[in-house]
Amino acid sequence: MNQIHSASTVSSESAVLHDEVRPAWSAEVISWLLGSPVSGHRLAVLDLGAGTGLGTRTIAALGHAVIAVDTAIEMLSVLRKVCEDLPPGVADRITTARACLLNGGVVVRND
Repeated sequence: MNQIHSASTVSSESAVLHDEVRPAWSAEVISWLLGSPVSGHRLAVLDLGAGTGLGTRTIAALGHAVIAVDTAIEMLSVLRKVCEDLPPGVADRITTARACLLNGGVVVRND
């Protein structure tokens, strides 16, 4: 029998606190991490361990499509809530997915 286990031990309150106190990723750092794509060149980015999406939001604001993956549904819930306040063009480039452990492997689900 396959059993899915979530590695999440994050509470909703700690996810919100995490998002409030952590600094955002700068556009310069994100561009460097993405290989410094030329202006106008759009990437499809997989953000593993996205948490509350601090980096995800910067990636999307730079014009790239991004899938934010995390094991903590509470962290992804914060990202989804924050997306409601982002400009539509930015929010539309963000997709979230939950990762779960399955018999030593990883399963990604779009919850």
